[in-house]
Amino acid sequence: MGTALAVGMGLLFLGRRHSALSSLSLQDEIAAAFWRAEAGESISASEKEKILSLISQVPDTATAAYALAASYLLLYGADALSAPPMVYVQRLQQFRSNPVVLAYLGRLAFHTGQRDKAIAYLREAIQKDPTCGPAYLFLSRIESDSACVWLQRGAQAAYTPAERTYRDRIRERLGCS
Repeated sequence: MGTALAVGMGLLFLGRRHSALSSLSLQDEIAAAFWRAEAGESISASEKEKILSLISQVPDTATAAYALAASYLLLYGADALSAPPMVYVQRLQQFRSNPVVLAYLGRLAFHTGQRDKAIAYLREAIQKDPTCGPAYLFLSRIESDSACVWLQRGAQAAYTPAERTYRDRIRERLGCS
């Protein structure tokens, strides 16, 4: 067996071993980093590198995963963008029928100072799907004087484990019941 083939087989084995040992999916790992960053936690350079590598594996046809990945890049990994920011936003606009995508568009609009547009996106996401957890989380941040109200309204929403952790931390910090 040639050296290159042996190295390739070794890398293949290690990749399978890693995926077998990892309990988090690609999207879950990106979500964990995204929501930690949203909470203001710092992410180490090596972890950031790993997340950026995972993001490169997300196809733009997986709408919710792409919205999460693009938002992470635009908000926390801008130095790793492979295209101008507007290219990512325009691609997200093509998926506007997905409430999760609308929620991330809302977060991105807020980031660029478009508060009213952000709120409109988030409320539209909730109108389309009252279980859209990210929309409630983003609204609790944007309308901070009503954060507990938004978190309470979103009590029956669907949350990923990372979103649930973020929500619980905010509720605890704010003293929401």
